[in-house]
Amino acid sequence: MRKADRRNGMAIVIVVTLAAAILMMGISYIRTVHNQGGRNTIELGAIQADLLAEGITQIAMLKFKEIPGPFYYAYIAHVKGTTSEPYKNYHSDEIINGSIAAPCNAEFRTTFQLLPSKMYEDMNIKISVQVKVFRVDGVEFNRNIERTIAGARRPAY
Repeated sequence: MRKADRRNGMAIVIVVTLAAAILMMGISYIRTVHNQGGRNTIELGAIQADLLAEGITQIAMLKFKEIPGPFYYAYIAHVKGTTSEPYKNYHSDEIINGSIAAPCNAEFRTTFQLLPSKMYEDMNIKISVQVKVFRVDGVEFNRNIERTIAGARRPAY
């Protein structure tokens, strides 16, 4: 065998080896991209649930901070057994209890609980928000947030 023939044969072996290595790297890259696609939708649903729960919590805190009196008296009437209508009415707000269909399919529920405090001096409240976000493929994401707010009563003048 001549020396030139051995060189040509070696070039073919090197080209085939490099082509196989590039093919393996390409397959690995395609698998990585394919696996990331599924993971991103899971993260998207969790992020949507987190953001929706945080937003509803902020709205509920604002509602209590701006108009605490109706809740305070509705809660006392509910606990004393006088009437539960004002308490149910306070909780029936569609902005903090309900569902949305776009941009994500979700249900949410907010509850308020008055915490023990000095009567007529301060009002402490626990706000609980439960959110369920449903993905198109049926996967459900739940997020629960609880915030406690301490408020001091002061004269209106």
